[in-house]
Amino acid sequence: MPYKNKNDAKVWAERNKERVRQLNRAGHIRRKYGMSPEDYDSLLKAQNGTCALCDRRQEEERYGRLHIDHDHETGRIRGLLCWWCNHKTIGKHNDPMFFYRIYKYLQPNVPEVAKEMGMVTDAEDS
Repeated sequence: MPYKNKNDAKVWAERNKERVRQLNRAGHIRRKYGMSPEDYDSLLKAQNGTCALCDRRQEEERYGRLHIDHDHETGRIRGLLCWWCNHKTIGKHNDPMFFYRIYKYLQPNVPEVAKEMGMVTDAEDS
C-alpha cells in the first residue's frame, strides 16, 4: 500500500482486493509458520499439488489451498494437508502410536478393503 493517508489506503485496498488477499495470506504464513509463499509453493510442488495423506488436489479445497500441518509443540512443519485430513484425521492426534494402533487394527482387512475399493484386482492379489 503506497499511501500514508488512511482514506487513500482504503481506496487502494478496495481497488486491489486480490493483491490485498495475497499480501494478507503471505503475512499470515510468515508470522505463524515462518514460511514464505515460495516455501509453500516448493512444498506443494514436492507433494505433487496434493494432500500428503489422501492425494486430494489443492484446487478441490474450499479456498483453493491446502493447510499447513505442523507440530503444535515444536512448530515443525510436517506437510500440506486437505481440510479433512488436517482437522478430522490428524486433529489433535500427534501420538504416532495412535496411528500405529489404527494400522495394526486395519492390517488384517487391508486386502479385502483394497479389493472392494477397486485398488487391487484378484489377479494382482495372487
